[in-house]
Amino acid sequence: MSNESVEPACVQLFEDKVLKEYLPKILDSIEKIPAARSACKALLSLLAIIRTPWYIQRIRKEMPEISETDMQKLCSSPFFTTWMTVLCPSADHLYGSFMLGCLPLCYHSIRVILEAMTISYYVEYTNYLEHEDPISRLVKFNEELRQKSLSKFLKEDFSKVIGEEIGERAARLWFKISNDFMHFGGFVRKLHSWNNSEGESPPPSWAIGAFIPYDTSDEDQLKELEKYLTELQKVYDNILERWIKECAPRYFI
Repeated sequence: MSNESVEPACVQLFEDKVLKEYLPKILDSIEKIPAARSACKALLSLLAIIRTPWYIQRIRKEMPEISETDMQKLCSSPFFTTWMTVLCPSADHLYGSFMLGCLPLCYHSIRVILEAMTISYYVEYTNYLEHEDPISRLVKFNEELRQKSLSKFLKEDFSKVIGEEIGERAARLWFKISNDFMHFGGFVRKLHSWNNSEGESPPPSWAIGAFIPYDTSDEDQLKELEKYLTELQKVYDNILERWIKECAPRYFI
């Protein structure tokens, strides 16, 4: 069989199965499974707060004398650059993964968001290489960070500038996320837990593939995801509040 005949057949299969059959079933399962519906609400809450640049309006309200030139300086800061090019897209990726039934990929996006907002805040707060452009500052700091684990950075360096409570909270969340679906060991631990659970239940959706509707066998994982999303939003809220108070005003002096 030639490639010419195989490719159209694959495209047609994708359209018929994934778009017309699988995706509607996933959406239906999110509505019917309480744990999936609750996790989705937590995800949408996080997406809304990351995607809405409400703090720009707040800065304008509290400092009405700010000029457009000052606002342009703010938009070129490491944190704002990260928000625009990493945090917002990653929040979208997180939502897309969940709606496609790809639970493991949700964990990847959560970790990226957590790393991005903590590192960019630290770079900006400490004035790291302040005379260079924001992306160069972030790249060079990440190169230095290779000499130290991110967990140690969060517990020690980040905690010093943000406060021990928020730093510890970020470190705990990063540790939990990193021990789940980010590595092979996380997958097999979860499979072991399912395999040794009482009673008979179908395998969780993530152990079958993408585009699989959520089921009752996913409830524990969905509840865990909701907990992580809620915790991530708390960390983001705290970091954003500190950035507005301690970093943003520097650009208007």
